[in-house]
Amino acid sequence: MNHPSNRAQALGLKTHNLTTRNLTLLGERYQRRHFLRRFGMGWLVVAGLGTVAGCGKPTQSGFRNVGSVKLLLEEGKIFDEHFSSEPLLVVRGPKKKGSQEPGPIAALSPTCPHQKCLVNWDKFQESFVCPCHQSRFDITGKYLQGPAKANLKAYPIEIRGEEIWVADRFQ
Repeated sequence: MNHPSNRAQALGLKTHNLTTRNLTLLGERYQRRHFLRRFGMGWLVVAGLGTVAGCGKPTQSGFRNVGSVKLLLEEGKIFDEHFSSEPLLVVRGPKKKGSQEPGPIAALSPTCPHQKCLVNWDKFQESFVCPCHQSRFDITGKYLQGPAKANLKAYPIEIRGEEIWVADRFQ
C-alpha cells in the first residue's frame, strides 16, 4: 500500500509536512512555534466558551437539575459521584407514621466523616449506614451512632414541578 502523501502527490494534490520548519497558513509563512501557539490559544478559547455556555455546569442560581421525582421513586436513589467537591446521594425518606404523605427528599454527601467511606441508605432501618464501621445517620444526615462524631454534609434542595434541583454547595 502506498504512503498517503505519495497517493496525494500522484493525484496532483499539494501536501504539507507539519514537521518542516516553516508552515504556510492562509498565504502567510509561520514558524512552527507560532503556528502551534495560535492553534493552542484557539483551543483554549473554544474550551472556555464551552464552560461559559453551560455544558453540565451549575446554573447562575447555583442549582443543578439532578433528575425527576419519578426517577427517584423508580430507582430508589439518585447518585452522582462527581457532583461538586463531593459526591451526591438523593433519597426519599419514609412516610411519616399515620400519614399518606410521601417522605422527605434528602440530598447529602454520602461520604462518612469518620474514614470517608460511602454510606448507603437502609430503608428498613430508615437511616444511612456506613459499611466500614456501621456509623448511622438519619434522613437529614444527623449523626445517630457509631464511631463517626459529625453529621453528613447536606446540600440545599428544591423541587420545581417534578424535577429535583440541588445546590452545588453545602448548607
